[in-house]
Amino acid sequence: MLMQKESTLEFFKNFYQRFEGHPYGGYMSVWEPTFLVREPALIKQILIKDFSHFHDRGVVVDEKNDPLTAHLFNLSGQRWHFLRNKLSPTFTSGKMRYMFPLVKKCTEDFHKAITAEISKNGNEIEVKDMNARYTTDVIGTTAFGVDVGSLFKPDAEMRMIGRKIFELTTLEAFKMFVFFLAPGVAKYFKFRIVEPYVEKYFIKVVSDTIEYRQGKNITRNDFLQLLMNLKNSNATENGSKDELDINQLCAQAFVFFIGGFETSATTLTFCLYELARHPDIQKKMAEEIDQVLEKHNGELTYESLSEMPYMDRVISETLRLYPAVPILFRECTKEYRIKREEFPDPLMPTNRKEDIVIEKGVKVLLPIVGLHYDPKYYPHPEKFDPDRFTEEAKSQRPPFTFLPFGEGPRICIGMRFGNMQTKAGLVALLSNFEIRPGKKTANPIVLDPKLFVPAVKDGVYLQFIPRKKQN
Repeated sequence: MLMQKESTLEFFKNFYQRFEGHPYGGYMSVWEPTFLVREPALIKQILIKDFSHFHDRGVVVDEKNDPLTAHLFNLSGQRWHFLRNKLSPTFTSGKMRYMFPLVKKCTEDFHKAITAEISKNGNEIEVKDMNARYTTDVIGTTAFGVDVGSLFKPDAEMRMIGRKIFELTTLEAFKMFVFFLAPGVAKYFKFRIVEPYVEKYFIKVVSDTIEYRQGKNITRNDFLQLLMNLKNSNATENGSKDELDINQLCAQAFVFFIGGFETSATTLTFCLYELARHPDIQKKMAEEIDQVLEKHNGELTYESLSEMPYMDRVISETLRLYPAVPILFRECTKEYRIKREEFPDPLMPTNRKEDIVIEKGVKVLLPIVGLHYDPKYYPHPEKFDPDRFTEEAKSQRPPFTFLPFGEGPRICIGMRFGNMQTKAGLVALLSNFEIRPGKKTANPIVLDPKLFVPAVKDGVYLQFIPRKKQN
């Protein structure tokens, strides 16, 4: 994987299978020992019951040389806890409902942009870039109060920055893998993950916006405003006066941007790809959308999104096959003991009865993609089948076998937001178009080995046929 011969998703799916029959195992990641967990009940203990032993990800944060890495996803200990508590109110249902009109405007632009592209270049469209332009516009307006307009201007600066972050050179991809898989190595060699150009852009955007709002006495109910309020409060949870500086605020804005536009764009892309390949599923989903919109007088509303259970199942199955984050890491922050009699290894010699001890500092790998493709939990795992996520089907699987957003106190903070913009984007497309496979898309698709998140190497081309609405 470090040599970019295999994608992260494929590598860890296969790696998980090499431990078949064992509830856990170990391996060396470059030179760092790592404990791999396959047993869902033990994963639950690590993520929830015994979270106090595993609250950190073990990622290197170098605020001096790479300040934008000091964001919520990477931070550890008290600083993570403080920021998590302060930022969580941004993602309540009430805040999502308030932001939804801005999202809805972007979905209308999404439809117009697809229609314009069909008129200009024909109905076969590369959807990954188009989806990323849509989600970039959503993040720009809901998080920063910026009208990005990349759906109509593909070379808009914020969209270009997004491309720069995820279109990596061979060296940049290598450094990214080392950063997550062997952080000790990254720290030793002082690897820089965020390019200076990207860092300069985000610091300028955030600084200029804050200065403008303060100068004009403008208040918006968005993510950046919450960060401004957090900075102005100038108090941490333990009561000290440890002010958040502009770089720390920019780091939080940075992770909201990259997490908000890329993961949702990826989910949208794979979802549309599978819907194009399964016209029966697409038809059922389009009918559900039509029925719900009719109930709401033809209007897409925040409430209407919660009335589309089949869409929820389709998205869940997409995230099972293509989890935006294929693996999770935790770092053991204090010695942890696993009782062998509670979690026995059936392939271990019977005379091995001592407990397993995970030492402080050892990394723990939770192989999400391996669980998602395990035939014990998902028969015929390569098949796209949304009915795996009916309430009855879910009740028959062990908990913690579906973890696209993680779980426990460090569950993805933007999960509700990402789901909202993904569903809204799907409504905009499926209510207006029938989607078919394009001629330029490889079959089967080939995943890009340069990215930590799943992405199709040469893009996904789909045909958009305007739907004939029945009166």
